[in-house]
Amino acid sequence: MTDGGDIAELLHEMHVEQRELRMLIAQIMWHMRGSLSRQEAWTLSAEERKDIIRLIDERREATEKTGLPLM
Repeated sequence: MTDGGDIAELLHEMHVEQRELRMLIAQIMWHMRGSLSRQEAWTLSAEERKDIIRLIDERREATEKTGLPLM
């Protein structure tokens, strides 16, 4: 059986993960510039979110290298 400390630690970890997920969804929505609604963003699977973030990172790197605007 777990004690109160274990439960508190688990709740804290869940809170941190929840915050990270909210920030990830916000980042995806910002970069999608309206082409993906908030509701649609929340329905993405973990793999889909990972793929989109990878694409965003690739585009950001290309933008930094070329100096062209991010589009």
